[in-house]
Amino acid sequence: MPVPVGKAVLTLVRYTLRPINNTLIKAFKAQNAEKHSRGYDFFVGFGQLCNRFEVGLNRIIIQQKGLGEVRKIPPYLAFNKGVDYFTEIVFFYGIMFGIAFYEMDKAHRSSKATSKRLEDATSNAE
Repeated sequence: MPVPVGKAVLTLVRYTLRPINNTLIKAFKAQNAEKHSRGYDFFVGFGQLCNRFEVGLNRIIIQQKGLGEVRKIPPYLAFNKGVDYFTEIVFFYGIMFGIAFYEMDKAHRSSKATSKRLEDATSNAE
């Protein structure tokens, strides 16, 4: 998949997941006004990790050598980025893998049923 199409698909996915992201952000901010809970810290750390991954990926795509260490982004931006990537990974890719496993299971069950019918047909013919 070419890079522009990939970026367009990612943008579309992030746009459709925006309501879920906003709900998660509001829930954590309302629940933890001091912003020092495990959930908030998890999303900040995950956001920093995603930022390093994104900067590294952009360096690879534009074929630019690394310019040293990737700088950390502020915690509120890291929190938002962490929530965005988390919902993208869990919901979007979770749904995709769920559909794929469902289709593989359906094909496997169909194959078993077909082979059983074939065995029954061959045993009855004899």
